[in-house]
Amino acid sequence: MVDNVNSSANGAELIPFSVGIISTGFFTLPLQVAKATGSMKKFGLALEVVDTHGESPVDLLKSGDIQVGAVPPEGIIKRIESEKSDIQIIAGNTGKLILDIIARPQFTKFSDLKGAVFGTINADGGTLYQFQEIAHRNGLGPDDYRVNRLGGAPARWKALQAGTIDVALQPPPLNYMAEDAGFNNLGHSYDFIPEYQYGIFAADMGWAQSNGDTLTAFLRGLMETAKFTYDPANKDDVVSIAVNLIGLEKRYAERGWQEFHDRRPLPLDLGVNMAGMRKVLEIMIHAGQLPSDTKIDPAKYIRGDFLANAQSF
Repeated sequence: MVDNVNSSANGAELIPFSVGIISTGFFTLPLQVAKATGSMKKFGLALEVVDTHGESPVDLLKSGDIQVGAVPPEGIIKRIESEKSDIQIIAGNTGKLILDIIARPQFTKFSDLKGAVFGTINADGGTLYQFQEIAHRNGLGPDDYRVNRLGGAPARWKALQAGTIDVALQPPPLNYMAEDAGFNNLGHSYDFIPEYQYGIFAADMGWAQSNGDTLTAFLRGLMETAKFTYDPANKDDVVSIAVNLIGLEKRYAERGWQEFHDRRPLPLDLGVNMAGMRKVLEIMIHAGQLPSDTKIDPAKYIRGDFLANAQSF
């Protein structure tokens, strides 16, 4: 399905466009589909997807090595507050939580997790703040467990199997794989936190303002590819891409596709869940990551005109 032609449909040379991701999985599946099918060529772009394996792509945005980062919002918010950063949110990626609390077999209920090791993405947030909130609601404080920052969901699954962590928030289909391997599912994150903007797309505004047409073209292409990805008519093709690029067994790729299709954590118009962003800010304040007097104003961190332009076509 990969198209290696280096020009767009009208013969123009393609513009190189790189997107940084923290790990390869269903949260960024439309990007993987766009890369595999060459769908961005229609919009004049030569797409590259750069997996940073758990490290934040923000430094790559600053250096210009990537044009867009698919990241958790917490790190962007912290940088804007502490550094007055020019990097802002330009679109939504995952607007609702779709993670399960997966624990090693000896942990059968939440109270068993006292003294356990929780595995998270990195120090910039992601699953860390959500777990802290869920743990708090289940009677555990930050001193009741240890945190191991080791990367995205695939790395956390390996660590669970190796016994170097005891519990992690895991997305489909890794949650199913864990259950089939004898690990315990202690609950769905969305039952504790119904609204949460888990993932976003961010860009450096210095670059974006000088390359607005290119950024708009990327967002248009991504919206089109997201619709393709979760159209049931394309399920078999998309599952094949997931099997090949993510390294999943077909049965798990099919289950992952189905849950992402049914629960729709990814908005097909790439909109930001503003209620979810407010919850992000509330949890960050509660976790001490933002001053207690921080105004809960999601719009401060979002530059929405590029997405609005893309949606207008």
